[in-house]
Amino acid sequence: MMRKETISKELGVSLATVNNWIKTQVIPHPDIHDYYSKESFDIIVNKVKNNSVRLASRANRTLQAKKEMSY
Repeated sequence: MMRKETISKELGVSLATVNNWIKTQVIPHPDIHDYYSKESFDIIVNKVKNNSVRLASRANRTLQAKKEMSY
């Protein structure tokens, strides 16, 4: 079972971002007792990774800083 924090670490985003995605229904609420099944976790991570706009957003400061440093 995976927690929201694991999604945060896997995608390199803050926990607040993950919570906002849940609130805005970008990703579903955790399955049981604040945990995601391994299958749900994999689907969520793949969905977000395949949506490069979501991770490249200026609101995602972690990736924005990395992007700016690469110039």
